[in-house]
Amino acid sequence: MKRTLILISILISIQYALAQKTFNPMGQARHVVWGQGFGQNSFLRFPADAQQTIPSDVWNQTQRSSGLHVRFVTNSANITVNYTLSSQYSSNNWFSSVGANGLDLYARKPDGKWYWCHPGSRTIGSQFKYSSINPDDEAYSTGGYEYVLYFPTFAITSSISITVDSDAKFEFLTVTNEKKPIVVYGTSIVHGAVCSRPGNTWTSIVGRNFPDYPVVNLGFSGVGRMEPEVVEVINRIDASIYILDCLPNFSNTSMPPLIDGRYKSAIDTLTKYHPDAAIVLTEHVGYADMEMWKARKDLVIADNIELKKVYDYFIQKGYKNLYYLSRSELGLDMSADIGDYVHPNDKGMYRYAEVYTAKITEILNDKESAVKLVNTESLRITPNPNKGSFSVTIPDFFRQQSKIEIFNLEGKSVYSKIINPHTEILHIEGLNLSGGSYVLRLNNDKNILTGNLIVQ
Repeated sequence: MKRTLILISILISIQYALAQKTFNPMGQARHVVWGQGFGQNSFLRFPADAQQTIPSDVWNQTQRSSGLHVRFVTNSANITVNYTLSSQYSSNNWFSSVGANGLDLYARKPDGKWYWCHPGSRTIGSQFKYSSINPDDEAYSTGGYEYVLYFPTFAITSSISITVDSDAKFEFLTVTNEKKPIVVYGTSIVHGAVCSRPGNTWTSIVGRNFPDYPVVNLGFSGVGRMEPEVVEVINRIDASIYILDCLPNFSNTSMPPLIDGRYKSAIDTLTKYHPDAAIVLTEHVGYADMEMWKARKDLVIADNIELKKVYDYFIQKGYKNLYYLSRSELGLDMSADIGDYVHPNDKGMYRYAEVYTAKITEILNDKESAVKLVNTESLRITPNPNKGSFSVTIPDFFRQQSKIEIFNLEGKSVYSKIINPHTEILHIEGLNLSGGSYVLRLNNDKNILTGNLIVQ
């Protein structure tokens, strides 16, 4: 009888396994690991060759998978994530094991909002299982939802796979190259301490707020020190925005004098190779106990004074793409938003994300040029000032093999595209035109149509 039960159990297990299919993001030919800024499907946040040039303690932190995630579409009723860790983080009194070593899953419903998914069962370092998914949406069974799966923040991840029902749809979403990434370089606060779950790091929250932009988390716990060797590696990423939030690691009295040289060197490097990118300088957020320990308060003040001097120096030199985020703008409630002495809890993480979302929105609105006027009745252009893009309605007599071009006032072509036959509306994005007047021309074998557009 006992042997019969064992055999039945084995058969059931085999049938269950046959009713599933498994996908490994690291085995994909496409780049599907979001948050990895170097085009690799890897658990490393820096490329392997960086180990030869950066400090060893920084390299150790780059192996921790904070900010890395995959996005996929499925309509499966069951999602099981199996993973292994080569090193778990020994959680302290302030940091949960799930926050440091666990996984996190969110779904985006047709309303565009992200919803957290609770695992029916979980074993840290082994498996998170999401069973009997059944939203109140008939479309789920046919089209499914987009999901985002966040990797562990402080553990070193060695493998991960996603298993779904055998009859379910499944597709990894390729990391977009249509929008340049937002790169965040910082300390343990950026790294994710002390969130309750990986999806509650502030960079994860910002990533859900800006789903069209890859967000690269380069928070290195305890060692975000702005060394030139580290900045040189970060410089390999062609970003739209670089956020430098490292002051909490300038954390002893010998460090404030280093701020001037290191930050100026970083800004010089990034602006030399990425002149159109925005750079954000963020002040020290402060300590929860700084009102009771004068030395802590004095250090925060000293760090922030030095950073403001750097910002003022470059503004006086005429730098246009430099932004500043002060401690008062961060506006954390040091009693309610901090989990220990400096690291934000979940509430604090959402406060960070709120402030950075506003700053990034400000930058994108400043950064992207917007079309304001077209002076012809025959050529209709619909501007999108928030994104700096616009749409051109193609007249009927151009809906054949035609060409669209945009010229500056010196006659230089800044955009050219062959229009596919039968195109009614052409969407143009990512030109980042500087302010001024331009000529837009449509032409084919029989017709030419021009219009002037003003960009401001």
